[in-house]
Amino acid sequence: MSDIDKTLRERLGRQVRSVWVEYCKRVGDTKPSHRLPWEELSETDKEVDRCIGSALYLEGIHASKIGAALAGLDGLERVPLPFPLHPLIRQLQDAFKRLLKEGR
Repeated sequence: MSDIDKTLRERLGRQVRSVWVEYCKRVGDTKPSHRLPWEELSETDKEVDRCIGSALYLEGIHASKIGAALAGLDGLERVPLPFPLHPLIRQLQDAFKRLLKEGR
């Protein structure tokens, strides 16, 4: 995670927490600790969210580089991948497509 500066890690952690709280509201999860805002989390819980956000960020960077290579946007010849894209990236892509269709 050392590739990501402290300010970005903080922002990513806050975003993870925001998404989590919204998810809990949407599914009716009423457990108080699940709905705590970022400011009320323990430092340990904040670090967990920073780690999750950082991992997703780095995975997204990796996927965008693969996508650019596949599309030939990086100036390299197009080549098929010798491995499947990470399942999490596929899930994120599907979620973004659904959000776009819903107009969010």
